[in-house]
Amino acid sequence: INPENTLTTKGLIATTIQEVHPLAFSDILEKTNYFHDLSPSDIVGVFSCFTNISVMQDMRVSIPPKDNDLVYEVIKQLNELFNHYEDLEYSIELDTGSDYTMNYDIVTYAMEWCESTTENDCKKLLQRINLEKGIFLGEFIKAILKINNIANEFAKFCEMIGNVELLNKMTNISTLTLKFVATNQSLYI
Repeated sequence: INPENTLTTKGLIATTIQEVHPLAFSDILEKTNYFHDLSPSDIVGVFSCFTNISVMQDMRVSIPPKDNDLVYEVIKQLNELFNHYEDLEYSIELDTGSDYTMNYDIVTYAMEWCESTTENDCKKLLQRINLEKGIFLGEFIKAILKINNIANEFAKFCEMIGNVELLNKMTNISTLTLKFVATNQSLYI
């Protein structure tokens, strides 16, 4: 809230986000000029850290991959913001129920999924994910759908604040990720 008692852009963004930590993401958007230097595929890599995909302990990755410097830096900054907000909650004995877990296991795979253009490429990647991480198709589809839910949430506030550049990136995410076996109709119970 600004001195005129109106909601700031950062506050508006924070009130719109529910899929991920709203304050940490409001901060990172401000720090990165709304993901200006990130491609939609890069953003998918960042969002993949919040999919809560389960990987066996001996196959887990404890640090973000460094194969993309921009993505690595954003994830590192988000991790610092998460630590800040978790420490803040602890210091004032507040439990917001926020999940401060970040998962780095599918960052590279999610970005590769975006770059896969043929059904055969997608099948090969899915087989590799299963072999290297023990992640089955259904789990990967759920992760992709979670990434799309985050992107859809971001698209809503982009419309509200008039950020066309980020809105275009968010709407491109579904085109890059919802293909072949991973579609909006993929999730079944």
